[in-house]
Amino acid sequence: ARGIVVILLIGSLGGCWSNVKKGYINPKYPISKVSSIAIMPFSGVAGADIAGDTLALILTSKGLFESVVDRSQLQAILVEHNLDPKLLDEKTLLQKGNLINADALLTGSVSRFVQGVPSYPVATQSEVAMSLRLVSTETGQIIWTQLYSKQSFGRGLMAPNPTDLIIDMVEEIVEDLEELKQKP
Repeated sequence: ARGIVVILLIGSLGGCWSNVKKGYINPKYPISKVSSIAIMPFSGVAGADIAGDTLALILTSKGLFESVVDRSQLQAILVEHNLDPKLLDEKTLLQKGNLINADALLTGSVSRFVQGVPSYPVATQSEVAMSLRLVSTETGQIIWTQLYSKQSFGRGLMAPNPTDLIIDMVEEIVEDLEELKQKP
C-alpha cells in the first residue's frame, strides 16, 4: 500500500508543458548561408538575459555555427574600438558589422517570464514567451523570425521554474535552427 501512495504522490507532483510556435523563414536567404552569428543582449522582462545567455551557451556547445559571439564578447568589441557599450543595439551593429565578424545578428525579446504558484491539487502555470529574429549583417534582411511560448501545468505542490521552461525552449530553438541549417 505504501508503494501505491508513493507512486500517486510522485505522479501528482510532476508537470507537463504546452507549446506555441509561430514564425517566418526568408526563402531568399537560407540559414545554411549563415556560418557565424552574434547574439544581442535579449530585451524584455526580468529574466531575459538568462534566455540569451542559455541560447549562446547551447549554440556554442552544439557547434551549429562556426562562430557564436555572445553579449559579453560584443561589449568587449565595442570597448576595444572605443565605442560606447551603451550603443549595443541592432542598428549600430549592422552599421559596424565588419567589427563583429558575424554573418547575422540574433536578437531576442522575452515578453513573459512568470513563476507559477504551488497549490494543491493543481499549481498555477509557469510561463515563458520569447520572440527571436535573425538578421543579415550584410544586407539587414530578416532571415528568420520565430515566436516561442511555453506554459507548464504543475500538479500538486509543484510549479515548474520558468528557467526550466527556458532551457527546454532553447533546446527546441537550437533543434529548429539545426533543421533549417541543413536545408539548402
